[in-house]
Amino acid sequence: MISGLALVSVTAQRGDNAHRIFESLNNTGMRLTQGDLLRNYLFMRLPTRGEAVYQALWLPLQELLTSSELEQLFWLDLVQRDPRVKQTDIYTAQQARLDKLTSEADLEAEIERFAGLGELLKTLLNPAREPDPEVRLRLERLSAWGTTTVYPLLLNLLDRREQGSASSAEIARTMLYVESFFVRRLVTGRATSNINRILLRVLTEMDRDKPFDEAVRSYLSTGRKYYASDAEIKTAATTMPFYLNGRPGQRALVLRWLDESYDSKEPVKYDTLTIEHVLPQTPTPWWRRSLSDSLTGGETFAELHGSLVHTLGNLTLTGYNATMSNKPFDIKKDQLHKSGLAMNQEIALAQRWGREEIHARASHLAKRIAAIWPGPVDAGPDETAGSWDIMAKALAGIPAGAWTTYGDVAALIGSHPVPVGVRLASHPYPNAHRVLQVEGTISASFRWVETDRMDDPRDVLRAEGVNFDDQGRADQSQRLTVEDLARLAGLTVGDLPGDLPIPAEGQDPDLRDRFVEQLHMQQEPATVKAVLGILDYWTSLGGMLTYGLADQTSCFLLARNKAHPDGNIWPVTFYPLRSCEVVFQHLASRPPFDDIHLREEFRERLNKVPGVDLPASKIELRPAFPLEVLADARARELFIDALEWFYQQAANRETGLDFAE
Repeated sequence: MISGLALVSVTAQRGDNAHRIFESLNNTGMRLTQGDLLRNYLFMRLPTRGEAVYQALWLPLQELLTSSELEQLFWLDLVQRDPRVKQTDIYTAQQARLDKLTSEADLEAEIERFAGLGELLKTLLNPAREPDPEVRLRLERLSAWGTTTVYPLLLNLLDRREQGSASSAEIARTMLYVESFFVRRLVTGRATSNINRILLRVLTEMDRDKPFDEAVRSYLSTGRKYYASDAEIKTAATTMPFYLNGRPGQRALVLRWLDESYDSKEPVKYDTLTIEHVLPQTPTPWWRRSLSDSLTGGETFAELHGSLVHTLGNLTLTGYNATMSNKPFDIKKDQLHKSGLAMNQEIALAQRWGREEIHARASHLAKRIAAIWPGPVDAGPDETAGSWDIMAKALAGIPAGAWTTYGDVAALIGSHPVPVGVRLASHPYPNAHRVLQVEGTISASFRWVETDRMDDPRDVLRAEGVNFDDQGRADQSQRLTVEDLARLAGLTVGDLPGDLPIPAEGQDPDLRDRFVEQLHMQQEPATVKAVLGILDYWTSLGGMLTYGLADQTSCFLLARNKAHPDGNIWPVTFYPLRSCEVVFQHLASRPPFDDIHLREEFRERLNKVPGVDLPASKIELRPAFPLEVLADARARELFIDALEWFYQQAANRETGLDFAE
C-alpha cells in the first residue's frame, strides 16, 4: 500500500548547487546518516572540483569502508582533538571545523586526508593488512580485547607512522603498554573501571614533551587509573577471583596469551578451548577429603573453596571441560598431561591440588605476567589492596530477604573472612548485617557501627524476609554466592546480545552451530534433545534466538527485538556447559516485567517445574538451574508453559502486534 506517496521532480539549472538543494529538501525527508550529511556538505563547497575529487578520493573511500565504518572514521578524527565529542554530533562538529577552510584546495586536501585515514582504519579493523609482524600482533590482540575506545589512539599511532613521526617499533611498544594496562587491570579486578574516559583522553592529556610511547605509558601510570604494579599482580593472582572479573572472552585471552608465552612447538586451536577450574566449582566428596588437610584454624571447607576456586592459579584452558568436570585430580592430571598446552603439562606435574599448589602456580603466573606485560612507570601505593570499594558496591546491592557470608565477600575482593569481618565491624557499610557466617548464623563478634543501636540483627533480617530455622541458621536458598556478589558489584560484564545482528531467519548459522556443538559435547543426549526442542518451540511462537560471542556460546530467547517500542527482552539464557539462567536482573528494566508482580508470577510459574527452585531473594539477580532438569518430560512441559506465558506478556504487549517478525 503506497497511498500518500508523492513524486517530486526537481530540475537543476546551470549554476544551481545540487548539493545545497539536496540538503534543503532533506530537512523534511528521511534522516541521512552523519556520513551522508558530511559528504553532501563537502561537495556543496566544491563547485568546480567536486566531480574530480569525488571520483579520485571519495568514491574509493566509500567503497573501502561501510557506512558505519565511515561514520566511525569521522568520529575518531574528531575525538583525537576533543574527547567529549559524541558520535551523534559527528556532522555538526566536523562542519564547524571545516567551516574555517576557505578554498577548494584546502577542502580537497582535507578529503585526501580522510582517504588516507580510511586506509589506516581499514588496517586497524583488519590487522591482517599490516605488514610489520610486531605491529600486526598488537593490533590483533587489542582488536580481540574488544574495547573500541582505544581506536582513537590506535588510529593516531598508525597515522604518526604514515607521516614519518613514529617508527613501527615505537608504535608497537605503545600498543604493548596499552595491552599491559588492560591485562593488569583485569587481573586485579579493575577491568572496566572508568576505562572509556581514560582511553579517550590519553591523546589530549599526555605529556607531549616525552617520546610518544613513554608519554602514553606515563599517562596510564598516573592518577587513579589502576595500572597495577608487579606487587599488586602478585597479590591479586593469589587472592582475586579472576574468573569473575571482566568479560569471559578477555579472561580466556589472558590465559591463551600466557600459554603462548611458553613458545610451544605444538600448534593449539585455542578457539575451541574453554576455561577449566582444576579444583571444581562443585566439589565432590573426593575433593572435600583431598582438601581437608589444607584447612587452618577454624576455617571451613566452604571458606577455603571460595578463596581458591576462581583465582588465577586454579584456572586453565582445555577442550575437555565436560570430560574433566569435577573428577578427582588424578584423573584430571592424566588428561592435562596429554594436552598440547604447556601450562597444562605444568599442572600435571603436581602430586596433589590444594591451597599450596594453587598459590604456587598463581605466583608463577604472576611472574610470567610481569615479564610479558610491562608495569607502570613509577608504582605508587597499592590502590587495589582490600578493594573495599568493590565490597561496598556489592553489599549495597544485596536485596532485602537475602544474605551472604564473610567468605563469599572475601573471595570477591581477594581477601580473607577475618579482615572482612574486622572491616565491617569498624567502618560503616550498607547492609553489613546481611553478611553472616557460612552456616547462616550471626557472628559472635558482630557489632552495629552505630553505637546507639542495640536491636538484634536476626530480628532485622527476619523483618526483611530472611527465614531462620530453630537453630538460628538462615535459609541457605536465600544466600547470595560470590558469583551473585560479582554481578552486584559490576565485575562481570555479561555476554548480552544487544549489539549482535539478528538474522532475518532468527538464527545465526555459525553461532547456532557452535552452540549446538558445545551442547552435544557437554550434555547427555536426553538433555540435548530437550533443549533443542524448547528452542524449536520458542521460534514457532514467533520468538528469536540470538547467540553470544564468548567462548561458551550462550543462546538468548528473545521475545521481541529493538524495533519494539519497549526495546528487546528475553526471559532466559541457555549456557551449554551448565545451566539455564533466568534473567530477572535484565527484566527489571524492561516493560512490562519492570513490574515486580509480573516477575514474581514468572518466578512462581518456573518454580512449578520439578527441579527448579528460584528463591524470592534472587528476584533482582540472575539465578540458574541445571539444564538436565529439562530432560524430564513433565519438567519440560511446565517450562514451555512458563515460556509461552512470558512470550504473550512481552511480545504482544498492548499493541497486539508481534514485533518478533
